[in-house]
Amino acid sequence: MQINLPDSTDVQSQAVAAGFASVDEYVFSLIERDKERVAIQVGLDALRDGRTRSFDDFDAEFRKDNGIGPAV
Repeated sequence: MQINLPDSTDVQSQAVAAGFASVDEYVFSLIERDKERVAIQVGLDALRDGRTRSFDDFDAEFRKDNGIGPAV
């Protein structure tokens, strides 16, 4: 994939300054971080819209789905 950026954008310097060995690693990190941001936004939107459930309900479903025994 090729991405065209304005000439004034120095992605290599930004990648190095952020501690990445390559621009590819830097861009991949940005994409992963944006996935996390979107997931957080989905949760905040659900909270704002009243789509919530008790922790006990969540915990029971999580434990069942992941083969984890009951809390002690």
